[in-house]
Amino acid sequence: MLLYNQCQHGWHMACLIPLLLTLPSQDWICLYCKKIEDFFY
Repeated sequence: MLLYNQCQHGWHMACLIPLLLTLPSQDWICLYCKKIEDFFY
């Protein structure tokens, strides 16, 4: 399970679209925060 530090949402890697098969090696942003970021920037 991935936990995003900024908002504390938890995500199962198998439930993400696109599917994550391995842990991200770089910073990862959750889907909720990504939508908010896209809306405001």
